[in-house]
Amino acid sequence: MTASAASETYTAEDGFVVGQRAELHTRRTAYREQAERLTAAVEELAQAGEAPDLGDDDGFAEADPLSVERDRVLTLATVARRRVREIAAALARLDAGAYGMCRTCHRPIPVARLEAVPEATQCVSCGSGLALRRR
Repeated sequence: MTASAASETYTAEDGFVVGQRAELHTRRTAYREQAERLTAAVEELAQAGEAPDLGDDDGFAEADPLSVERDRVLTLATVARRRVREIAAALARLDAGAYGMCRTCHRPIPVARLEAVPEATQCVSCGSGLALRRR
């Protein structure tokens, strides 16, 4: 499908949609695996953090690097799980025939954006405006 075809509705048999479905499945698998690895890493860090507190002579401990790393990895795992949910929603939109429509302005999302971000729910204009309004 060309960029000029972005004004058309995407259909299930459309080559573009078939490719997007495959890409979404690939990304979903990758994010699931990433979330599983990161969750396992969080558990390992939590177990490692159960060691006795190693404070200095005055009883003060510096910021626990294991806790900091555990929080960082936990955040990454949360982001990966959110991506899995976003991709599942995009696959549901594909199944429902609603894929590629901006949830804000209800116009087709350009092909280039969908190729870059297959789970996109907004066109660039609406996505940018939303980001500016949140500041």
